[in-house]
Amino acid sequence: ILSHLLLGADGETRKALERAMCLPHDFHCVHSQMRKQRERMSFSLQMASQIYYNSQMNLSDAFTNLSIQYYEAEP
Repeated sequence: ILSHLLLGADGETRKALERAMCLPHDFHCVHSQMRKQRERMSFSLQMASQIYYNSQMNLSDAFTNLSIQYYEAEP
């Protein structure tokens, strides 16, 4: 879930998430790696992302497109 949040994070929030995940700031492959991991895991992981979506949030098109591309999660 943290890697999914990282898609839409910027500034200090992005840095905090990268630190929490022990990622270097210039690490760009996290989403590709998470996609590979997700493909190996069960349906329960896919459902977890959908539980936390709030339909009142305004998600950017970029975030939505990347969510679909890397996590197969769409609002």
